[in-house]
Amino acid sequence: MHTEQIHYLNTDILLMDPGYSREYGFDEDFELDCSDLVVDTYVDGFYHVIKGDYEVMQDMIETLEDHPDPFSLGAFTLDTARIGVYDYHKAIDEQPSLKERIEKKEILAAIIKDFTGTVTSVTDEYDNAHVVGKSDDGEHDFFTIRTYN
Repeated sequence: MHTEQIHYLNTDILLMDPGYSREYGFDEDFELDCSDLVVDTYVDGFYHVIKGDYEVMQDMIETLEDHPDPFSLGAFTLDTARIGVYDYHKAIDEQPSLKERIEKKEILAAIIKDFTGTVTSVTDEYDNAHVVGKSDDGEHDFFTIRTYN
């Protein structure tokens, strides 16, 4: 199952738990307003952004869950079972302290640099949700997976 699609043009994309943007309070109302997509994963944990085409790499998913490093573009954690997808620069403009918190690794987030293409989410046959980026040039595709190492 696919959700809405967001198209980016030469954009740095930020993937992180939306809850990490709460500066005040514990309610979702205190999260960034500039999210382009929020994907419910129903599972917290450690996630990797994998370089490659989600459809082509289906037979590798189980191996990647245990050994993602050779294909990893970055990693992030979830505590609210949601992946937020943002234009990095809009997120920093809205909440400037976010940049320093990411750089100091107070927030574990992934940044995909200079992406042009479409980002959506896909739910697989096991009800695992993945953010999937399909680049216009076919060379910068990515998808997210929950990892176990």
